[in-house]
Amino acid sequence: MPFFGGIGRWTRLELAECRPYPSGIVLLNYRVRAGSA
Repeated sequence: MPFFGGIGRWTRLELAECRPYPSGIVLLNYRVRAGSA
């Protein structure tokens, strides 16, 4: 799914912005990992 790939890239950018939110980072990271797998 090309759309998912684009989202993964966006998640990475948002991850850096969600730095003050450890919970959000973990959730985002988990989502990206699941998509990569």
